[in-house]
Amino acid sequence: MIRIGICDDEYNVGVYLKHMIQNIVAEKNQECTIDLYQSGQNLMDRCLGYDIVFLDIEMPDIDGIEVGKYICAKNPACRIIIASGKVERFKDAFRVKALRFVTKPFVAEEIAEAIEVSDVIVQNEPTIAVYLARNKYEIAQKDIEMITAYNGYTEYIVGENRFRKECALHIIEQELDERRFVRINRQNIVNLGYIENFKGNQLMFRNEMYQISRRQMKLFQKRLVEFDFM
Repeated sequence: MIRIGICDDEYNVGVYLKHMIQNIVAEKNQECTIDLYQSGQNLMDRCLGYDIVFLDIEMPDIDGIEVGKYICAKNPACRIIIASGKVERFKDAFRVKALRFVTKPFVAEEIAEAIEVSDVIVQNEPTIAVYLARNKYEIAQKDIEMITAYNGYTEYIVGENRFRKECALHIIEQELDERRFVRINRQNIVNLGYIENFKGNQLMFRNEMYQISRRQMKLFQKRLVEFDFM
């Protein structure tokens, strides 16, 4: 059962999208529940249980990007799909790690592709074994925000936790999904979905700037472009 939320201040638009999604999911012989919201605040109050959320951007009570940020913090496993006619705000989708940006008026093929990609990511997500306080955990690669190398071990930032593993960075690099991760310098590998911004040879992660080495710049740019179109 897939739980889907739709947030759009225009009720008729939300209903239209709901019916479109229901038909798409039925064709795949899957089941889903779909809840409609006209208020970003109401969605924020109930966001924990959703697998996928379709978010409009410009709404009267609270901007959809701000709603998306909240969902990312409270329900990081939720896949966010920006559904908006404001094409000029495409770049804002990066701020909420949106899986897709679909435009109004909605096209069934585009909505179906966004749902299909969401499902594939959930079903086939690889994991990595790491440790915290001597306890072993299997964490999904998509949830790893950054990996940093220290003397003799690597550290993994996942939400508020910092896991570790006694393993060299180049060994871990071979295990990672190269569509999602890229090494930016000798010490750091980043998850492209968690980059807040980048300019020149620096990127911002958690309000801190990290240097992209000259050697890695070309690969970084290539991976980032490819990630945008996953």
